[in-house]
Amino acid sequence: MKAKRFLEQMNDLPDDLLLEAEPKPAKKGFGWKRWSAVAACCCVVLGAALALPRFFAPAGETSLVNYTEIVPYDSLSFGDTYLPEGLEITGNFNASIQRISYIEQELAADYQLLALLEVTVTDVRTKEYRYDIQDSPDRVLHQWDQTVLYDLEIDQVWYGGELFGAGESLTIENNSSVLDPQYLMEIGGRYVVPVYEEGDILFYARDEQVLAGDVNRETPYASYGFFQPPIQLTTDGNYVMPDTWQILSAYSRKIQMDLSDQPESMAYYFADKMRLVTAQDFARQMGVLVDWLEHGTPAPHQEETSSSVAYSSLLFGNTYRPEGLRSGVSTMDIIPFAEENLYAGQTQVEFWEVTVTGMEAKEYRYDVASDKFQPDGVLHRQDQTMVYQVQVEQVWWGQSVQAGDTVLLEDLSYGEIDLGCLLSIGGRYVLPVYQQGDTLPVWEEVVSGDIALTSSYSIYYPYQPPIQRTTDGDYLLPSGWVTLTEISRPVEMDLSLPGNEFEYYGDKMRLVAGEDFARQMAVLIQKMEA
Repeated sequence: MKAKRFLEQMNDLPDDLLLEAEPKPAKKGFGWKRWSAVAACCCVVLGAALALPRFFAPAGETSLVNYTEIVPYDSLSFGDTYLPEGLEITGNFNASIQRISYIEQELAADYQLLALLEVTVTDVRTKEYRYDIQDSPDRVLHQWDQTVLYDLEIDQVWYGGELFGAGESLTIENNSSVLDPQYLMEIGGRYVVPVYEEGDILFYARDEQVLAGDVNRETPYASYGFFQPPIQLTTDGNYVMPDTWQILSAYSRKIQMDLSDQPESMAYYFADKMRLVTAQDFARQMGVLVDWLEHGTPAPHQEETSSSVAYSSLLFGNTYRPEGLRSGVSTMDIIPFAEENLYAGQTQVEFWEVTVTGMEAKEYRYDVASDKFQPDGVLHRQDQTMVYQVQVEQVWWGQSVQAGDTVLLEDLSYGEIDLGCLLSIGGRYVLPVYQQGDTLPVWEEVVSGDIALTSSYSIYYPYQPPIQRTTDGDYLLPSGWVTLTEISRPVEMDLSLPGNEFEYYGDKMRLVAGEDFARQMAVLIQKMEA
């Protein structure tokens, strides 16, 4: 299909947008158990009763994951983990520690990450450094510092296989002065550890004139992110981590923590940020992270799963539009689409997957009161909308309709958008639908004419191409849907014809596999509920 054909197959959206510690036997978890017990029952998630897709593992094994579920922390098991008797950590978890919101980006930008290792902790101990430094020509200061050493058995190398191997032993040494003791790894626990080279000399002594004492580290290796909860495996192979791992926790469930008795602790900061990731999702997202670390581009929120795909190779079935449709004028300053406008209920939308069974333009002629040309005068107005008849195939999110329903949608913006953004009869689309009211929005006094709308349903933000499904079950959509296109391929468009506003999307269209779309839609719904 040619580019011109593409312009005949795209979508529509709304007019409203023109707008330590004593030892503890059989310890569970990475220290959270030292806090008060987690609430036994998790909250019922808004919309949990709504229809959500069932996801399938690549190998064909059924995986029923409801990403909107909230998991109680006390339902998780980490096996028999513990800290040695008499272990004392002088950590400092005050607010001077920078709270990182995107740990993968920090690793890629500021640290020479050597490896991402899945390990079992075999020992935990501390090391004290006592040394003297020259503070001034006539003054010597006696210094004391502490580090925490972990002996590890490497179970799996996710990244850095040229340096480390499964079955090998490794020791890492972390500075403890910026460590919240609650975030210690425990003997017997299994963790995913980002390893970097800290150096052979104690960090605090590197820029000092050391007069006496030993400031040599036992090992040059350290673990990044030791002042936040570590990534820990449960006994059933899932992963617990803070959502600061944005890539690794992209497909995850929220963990309900009860940290009401820790109001001043850094642990309290993470009380609502802990996530549970299945082994399958973790392995998949680790592949995305490793590919990003190795190649640097593209940005992780739109990782390309393979090379680009030509639009002409995509099939959408027999789609068409009625004769005589005119292109709208979309050169006005339209507020750019922002997926974030849907988050946390900022805009109430539902997501329907539909097949378009009919469409027609509708004209509104009415008079409004105006003194512009004469007292008590009127102005004659004319507006045009597009009315779509659709059959609902699947409800991704919402309760207003169900699969099999036939519904009318009325797009208020038809007279102001490029034809490339209209739907086509026979096309299958995923539409964000909102309630627009029962009358044409007119901000003047209407003195004559009928402005009653055909339908109170409309498509949210019709000024960009719609989300369209191919005949083989993939989805074509613009990159403005950041979450829905996180895992996608770029689509090569031929939009050499000049003079249409749709040219803006010539390099912004993405193709998402059906399974990826279902998973990413679940994450988007999760964001809208948060």
